Amino acid sequence: MIRLDLAGQRFGRLLVLGKSHMKKNTYYKCLCDCGNMTTVVSHLLRSGKARSCGCLRKEVTSDKSRIDISGKKYGRLLVSNYAFTLHRHRTYWKCICDCGRVVNVSKTNLMSGNTTSCGCFRDEFIRVRFLRENNPMWQGGMSGVPYPIGWNKRLRKAIRERDNHECKRCGAKEISRKFDVHHIDFDKNNVAASNLITLCSPCHTMTRFDKPYWAKILAEKVVTD
Repeated sequence: MIRLDLAGQRFGRLLVLGKSHMKKNTYYKCLCDCGNMTTVVSHLLRSGKARSCGCLRKEVTSDKSRIDISGKKYGRLLVSNYAFTLHRHRTYWKCICDCGRVVNVSKTNLMSGNTTSCGCFRDEFIRVRFLRENNPMWQGGMSGVPYPIGWNKRLRKAIRERDNHECKRCGAKEISRKFDVHHIDFDKNNVAASNLITLCSPCHTMTRFDKPYWAKILAEKVVTD
């Protein structure tokens, strides 16, 4: 029986370098496109059942198991699409920040809340903290104003229940840590239900900057949602 020599031929990602050894079947030494060397029996090459050193199967499995978070918003970051994977299962996603900058962020940092912007939020926070009244975003230190008697756990619980225990800006669900209840007009004495809204911690932090803008945006959320 004449045995075909597959040396020099390509099968999927595998380039056949030459015969490795022969028993009942012929085995070929192959170089995969990923750089790995592997030995494959001839009939698996010719039948198309062997197309890589195994890397292709791992990539397909990873793609199927990867949860698509495209279109979701995490703080100031809107997820555009999947970028790449490092260290096996650590996936990175292309994100567009509210400031317009594009960055790649790991899914772990996005979902944990560790990364909520391209870095612009940190820069703004530092400017406000150190410049205070010399900064155009300074609001006069209103955080020191005490809360009225009507501001209590029962009221905050009622607002969270009304808002279905989700952030009314980004849509994140309240899981373990209770979300914040925010005063839309930034007046702590105004505890009317129409002036209160549920926000996750990253979104609540964002309202510290450009308060007139957020007052308008969040007021619309209470009316329309």
